[in-house]
Amino acid sequence: MSEEELKKALSRAREMIVSLQKKRSVAIIGAGCLFPAGERDANTLGDFFQSLKAETLSVGPMSEERLKIWRSSGQEKFLTSSSSPTSSMDLSAAYLKRFPFSYESRRFNFTQAEIRVMDPHIGLALEVTQDALDNAGLDPQNLAGSGVGVYFGKNGVDFGLDILSGLDQALDDPYTLIGNMPSSLSGRISYHYNFLGPSIFLETACSTGLVAVTLACRAIESGQVDLAVAGAVNLLVGPSSSRWLNGLGALSPDGRTRAFGAGANGFGRGEGAGAVILKDLEKAQADGDRILAVIEGTALGSDGRSAGFTAPSRLAQARVISLALKEARLRPGQVGAVEAHGTGTNLGDPIEIEGLAEVYGVNDRPAPLIVGSVKSNIGHLEAAAGMASLLKAVCVVREGVIPKSLATEELNPLIGWTKGIEVARSSRPWPSGYERRVMGVSSFGVSGSLAHVLVAEGPKSPKLMEKENNSAIVVKDLATKNASLASDLAPTPVNVYLSAMDEAGLRLRAKDVAAVLDQTELGVLARSSGQIGAEPTRLVITSRDPSQVAQDLNAFSQGQNPPSVIFGQAKTMKAALYFGQWSDEISLGQELLATFSVFRRFHERLTPNSVDWSRSILADSSIERLSPDPTLSALDQYIYQVSLAKLLIELGLKPVALVGQGRGEVAAAALAGVISLETGWEVILKMTADPADYARLGRRIQTARLAAPKIPFLSAATGDYWRPGKGWSEFEGLERSPRAQSPQWSKQSNPVAQGWGTLKSLGVERVLELGPATSLADSSGELTWLSFGERLGPDRGEEIGQELTRFLTTMGRLWVLGAPGRPNPPGPVEPVMPPRRANLEVVTPVASLTKLVSPGEEERANNDPPRQLEPAVASQAPSTTLTDVTAAVASTGVTAAAASTDVTAATASTASVVGVESPLALTLAQLQGQHFLALCKAQLALVKANPKKFL
Repeated sequence: MSEEELKKALSRAREMIVSLQKKRSVAIIGAGCLFPAGERDANTLGDFFQSLKAETLSVGPMSEERLKIWRSSGQEKFLTSSSSPTSSMDLSAAYLKRFPFSYESRRFNFTQAEIRVMDPHIGLALEVTQDALDNAGLDPQNLAGSGVGVYFGKNGVDFGLDILSGLDQALDDPYTLIGNMPSSLSGRISYHYNFLGPSIFLETACSTGLVAVTLACRAIESGQVDLAVAGAVNLLVGPSSSRWLNGLGALSPDGRTRAFGAGANGFGRGEGAGAVILKDLEKAQADGDRILAVIEGTALGSDGRSAGFTAPSRLAQARVISLALKEARLRPGQVGAVEAHGTGTNLGDPIEIEGLAEVYGVNDRPAPLIVGSVKSNIGHLEAAAGMASLLKAVCVVREGVIPKSLATEELNPLIGWTKGIEVARSSRPWPSGYERRVMGVSSFGVSGSLAHVLVAEGPKSPKLMEKENNSAIVVKDLATKNASLASDLAPTPVNVYLSAMDEAGLRLRAKDVAAVLDQTELGVLARSSGQIGAEPTRLVITSRDPSQVAQDLNAFSQGQNPPSVIFGQAKTMKAALYFGQWSDEISLGQELLATFSVFRRFHERLTPNSVDWSRSILADSSIERLSPDPTLSALDQYIYQVSLAKLLIELGLKPVALVGQGRGEVAAAALAGVISLETGWEVILKMTADPADYARLGRRIQTARLAAPKIPFLSAATGDYWRPGKGWSEFEGLERSPRAQSPQWSKQSNPVAQGWGTLKSLGVERVLELGPATSLADSSGELTWLSFGERLGPDRGEEIGQELTRFLTTMGRLWVLGAPGRPNPPGPVEPVMPPRRANLEVVTPVASLTKLVSPGEEERANNDPPRQLEPAVASQAPSTTLTDVTAAVASTGVTAAAASTDVTAATASTASVVGVESPLALTLAQLQGQHFLALCKAQLALVKANPKKFL
């Protein structure tokens, strides 16, 4: 090995050592939550922190509706008797205002049969996961099939013990198993979103939430997953756990948690859920994600053999804190505050402060360590307690405000307070002297499992992060490039996108979004609306007037249909891009040039320096009239069409074919990759300038080997269709014309019926014309046309400032129909859309129906439609019996002679008998478990009869 090779090998070894030693931080890029907040629930991170800053106490009595469920579980004596300490207590707690047995059935594809026996923790876990994905600006459809990891937990067995136990109806129901397995909590999330990464259920008692976050961080740091969901949920659905905790003496008599206060006498229970989206910090920065906070270090441990199984250990807590600091490569004095476990017990609180003092009570810190506990506001959320503490810490390091820890007017005299630690006895700003806001979060389980996480503020940026929806680089020089146009565009038009599972939910959603406009800018709301996942029933409004948008949304929510509102049902849409040909009038292109970088990039690539473009409309909006030079006009059209088509494809549109007429067919072939973009420009120039030169050029192109297209290409003149990856002479599809050795580019070429017939045979429903009007719509038969351009009026000044509006309107209409891509002018993307909880169904648990109604009313009660929290249209299950299904199965002809029968047809036949609208709805939708099993047996018989057909 030469000396030079040795030097290179040494350099590579050094780089490898550095990379292995490099610390990997994890970014929190999204968060979802549902926590008590006084008289209402906190649905967002902002609402949650606002309630903490307002010093809101969320503890209150149990509602009569909840009490009815608890009484129905056979615990009437426990709820009313005062004969012993273990059978009597105050039922005050931090309850969510929403009823725990509430489900978004349609969104998460729950059936009535499933949710009657399903642990309600599952539904709430899915909701906060969706909120977190929305908050991160992630569309779940784009993540489907990827290795996203799910780490979720809960504890408590009240639903199984108090609601379902001893009921023959539940014990005989196969959905009881899949609805109550602990692993179903994480498994349902992975299943619904089609996440293929690890799907881990966790239960480490009160530390569950932080343990889930820690394991997710480990998976990201090791490279096992690129993105992870971590969270936990806690609901109080039955009395057993409260009875046991009360017997242990752990509960506060009045439901309040007075962490570190003189009145500490146990903890109060609470409900809630939280989830975070985690990603490697460097990848998050590279992808332009909004970073809420950064997790710098995590550590797990155990109390080991402490004074008792449920007793904490000072040494063990100090050890796990030290491990977290070591991983984060931080000194104790760099941590300014700690969100403590703080349960308000006279055993736990003193030991926790001693453990904190052992590590953080150092002399080199610029200010005393500030300690608080969110349990003083919302009670002890048990499995979800760590998530509430973590999300509080995220808000603290982001805003630099430490809320008051309630009930600390007088400190607990049993705690040995040191000089270096203070309790947040009032709201205060982050103490000065720290280079960076770093906060510790502790969470300790009653069974001894410990966790400590270090949360820091995200990377600082000179300005708000900006990114363009589904596009690359933002063009920022509009004001200096064209001051007159910039003034005409203020304020800029935007699209507001809304979606829901059905029209009733969409109208409820419109009301919620209209309310948000009182607190945020229209542009920020619009860009936020374009980032979240889309549901099938959709609405879009294109406007630059926030008051008009609010007015139209409110009108829509009340059942009206304002002209500005476009809404409908999305479905899979096949579309073709048509490159038209026009000679006298062209679209401006100026606003797209200034707004979308893809459009600008292609324009600059196709603009040759050898031509005087000062006369071009695309280059200078100050021209008072159309260019008289036909060469410039034709080239402008070519540049406009190719740039616009490229923009649409970058936004997510996947055309079935590119097709054009005359010069438009040249543009289509160039974008498809059949010829180069520069060759296309040359062809256009020759076609326009000199027919004789064009004839010679055409012969040269016809004898050259043309490239296989990268995008499907259709010759409108011949009807020939070429797929990507196939050579020009390797055509697959309809019978090709013998004339089609190359595109028939000439001034006289016109699309013929064969071209449109080809599109229809390919399943194309929409033709998007990249020109001034849908001039050929009449010749297309049954195809639906949309145009991206507008003819210029007699006063061209009226068109300035309208092109972007027309582009956004057309794109919005396409999105409502089912096309991907939701463009908006660039700007800060903040998650301001309200959570999507419009269609909550309240489903009474099957156990309460059994025990609260008389035997003669039981069957009727079980078939009653679900009650609604909102006046939404519920999905009502048909009343079916096993006899109905058996008869339906028999009608499909499931016998040995059924070899030629299609499973889908059999399913549809069964569906028609039992009254279900579609085969997909039948599969898991409206049938009880035993009915579904009967159908499975029927379909299995079909497969066995003809395995080659179905396997």
